[in-house]
Amino acid sequence: MLDLNAILDGFEKSEFALEYLPIVSLDPGLRCVGVEALLRWDRPNGVVYPDEFIALTDNTPLSGLL
Repeated sequence: MLDLNAILDGFEKSEFALEYLPIVSLDPGLRCVGVEALLRWDRPNGVVYPDEFIALTDNTPLSGLL
């Protein structure tokens, strides 16, 4: 079950990581114009995506950690 304690435990175990998604311009030619940083939580039983845990941290002290 996902709750604040699970999120804090994952943070303490370094289960969170950033993935970078390139932002690509197709005109005039293919080139990278920036990146978007995506937060991922890689738990032992699989990846938890941000839409499942970010809302739980809103307005809590954990929101400053993630």
